[in-house]
Amino acid sequence: MTPDITTDPSWEGWREMAVRAGIRSCWSVPIMAEGELLGTFAFYRQDTRRPADIEVDVVSMVGQVAALAIERHRVLAGEQAARRRELEAQADLKFVLDASLAVTGSLSYLGALQRLADLAVPRVAPMCAIDVLDDGGANLMRVAVRHAGERRLACAAPDLAGDEPVARVMRSGTAMVVQGDEGYVVMPLTARGRTFGVVSLRGTPEQPITERVVSLAGELARAAALAVDNARRHADSLRQVAALRRLSDRLSLLAQVSGVLTATLDMREALKRLARLVVPQLGDWAVVNLRTGEDTVERIAVVHRDGPERVPPGAEGTMPPIPPAGPDPLVRALRQGVTTLMGPAEIASPPGSDLQRRQHELFEAMGARSVIVTPLRSRRRVVGTLTVARADPVAGSYGADDVEVVQDIARRAALVVESARLYCTQRDVAEGMQRHLLTPLPALEGVELAARYVPAPEGSQVGGDWYDAMVLADGVPMVAVGDVIGHDVHAAAQMANLRSALRTLAWDGGGPPSAIMARLDSVLTHVSDIDLATLVLARIERRDEGRRLLRWTSAGHPPPLLVTADGRARFLNGGQGVLLGLDHGPASRPDAEETLPDLCTLLLYTDGLVESRATPLGEGMTRLRRHASALARLPVDPLCDRLLARLPPRHGDDVALLAVRVRAGEG
Repeated sequence: MTPDITTDPSWEGWREMAVRAGIRSCWSVPIMAEGELLGTFAFYRQDTRRPADIEVDVVSMVGQVAALAIERHRVLAGEQAARRRELEAQADLKFVLDASLAVTGSLSYLGALQRLADLAVPRVAPMCAIDVLDDGGANLMRVAVRHAGERRLACAAPDLAGDEPVARVMRSGTAMVVQGDEGYVVMPLTARGRTFGVVSLRGTPEQPITERVVSLAGELARAAALAVDNARRHADSLRQVAALRRLSDRLSLLAQVSGVLTATLDMREALKRLARLVVPQLGDWAVVNLRTGEDTVERIAVVHRDGPERVPPGAEGTMPPIPPAGPDPLVRALRQGVTTLMGPAEIASPPGSDLQRRQHELFEAMGARSVIVTPLRSRRRVVGTLTVARADPVAGSYGADDVEVVQDIARRAALVVESARLYCTQRDVAEGMQRHLLTPLPALEGVELAARYVPAPEGSQVGGDWYDAMVLADGVPMVAVGDVIGHDVHAAAQMANLRSALRTLAWDGGGPPSAIMARLDSVLTHVSDIDLATLVLARIERRDEGRRLLRWTSAGHPPPLLVTADGRARFLNGGQGVLLGLDHGPASRPDAEETLPDLCTLLLYTDGLVESRATPLGEGMTRLRRHASALARLPVDPLCDRLLARLPPRHGDDVALLAVRVRAGEG
């Protein structure tokens, strides 16, 4: 209380102003709430009278009412602030959820990022831009932008090498924030340790950058980064799946090519099958050329996806001579072994040789927009060419992967051609040697002979099967059929050694078949390099009463088959011993005997006639007996031919067959 302000020193600075206002005294009461001083309630008077107690009580009551009002206002203000914060939190949460939904279910990040920018403006800031590195990682692209007012952000992303906030954040991977009316926030888009873009928000005086905006910008950046990363990972997965599918298709095609090429030893047929296989998988049409000489080539296959009617008449056949050199793709492939990928310009260019002109005639007749010409190159030389072409513009042009596949196929085809040519050469040499070693049969008194040798239908087509017939020093005919283990030229050479040794031992030593066989076995065991062999050896002796006696021994060989003139047939199972070459010591070999009736037929044969992987030995021998019985009345030469026709050799085994017919009245 100040009873007189004119004398109170505390009013020194205010006294003059108070006097002018007519104030002479002042008293006040505190405004308190829960022990806290909220303010004062003051009364000013124009006199110096001391206030009455009732006046003091009234003023005190007014102060209390004021305290209650202030406290109530504070409570209401706190509740309103809390409500605002709750609403902001709900709005922020909804924004985060909306941002998550904006990038969910979309594998195109461009659309997702634009939806995020649309969400951010104006809910978070008046301006938003999102920049992302391109697929190569060299340039920044502005892929989404949104404005709420007249102020605009640039539609192009800044230079990565510049000093703008976006470029600096891209380099550092750290956010930049400037709060206030003209502030901004730039948040990096980061995933798996790599920064690949930014989200930029700019403020205005009406909507400044605040801590809340910075927080929401972080959520926006996380959603944008998730959208970009998921989309690019999905794209990578699709590319990987496509690459795996292409690899699988390529491996499948190569497996089919290998199967087709190795399914036959006829190289022309194999290459024709190859052309039919690569169309339409690799192109709309294909051509295979086979080199037939140093300067000559033959077109052996032209295949179109729409069928043979699309192939021009006379497309296959002999081609013009190969020029010594030249820029034409076909010439370069044949002379230099070079693969050429031809586009529309190369296809339309005029040919530089008659050979290439024939190729261009196909381009014009069947259409071509993209062509691969590759050599069939073996280990030693170019044996031909493979051309594949696309005529459909929808299919697009060939690429490096296509060239690699075609070259791989061509290499496989070339190896097959080379192998087939080597096989043919070996087959011709081996068959010639085999037939040369199997000398003509001798003319024998009272006995007719017929023999056949059939090479194996598979493999080297030559083996160790053989037959022989000769007259011994005592005038007795000897017949033999044997089989040296193996089916190659080496086996044929061993067969020749065995046959020569048998002839020498049989002529020089004489004796029963078992004795000759024993001496032969000793020679093979100690002198020859022959591993194992089977042999049936027989003498056809004349008895005193004029009949013929068959005396034979067998070294692990199928038994002879005796067929009478009336068709009764049985196997002669006697005289069996172990194979030649087993070194079984001095143990004797058995002989067996059988009287031969007039007009009977004795068949000596190798196992290729009766046994195969598909036919057990017992079943094969039963078939042989049945067919031989049915053919018993035929002359021996037709009998051999018909028997081989009914029992052809199978699965890589050759056959030797010797038929002996005892003439009527000669027994």
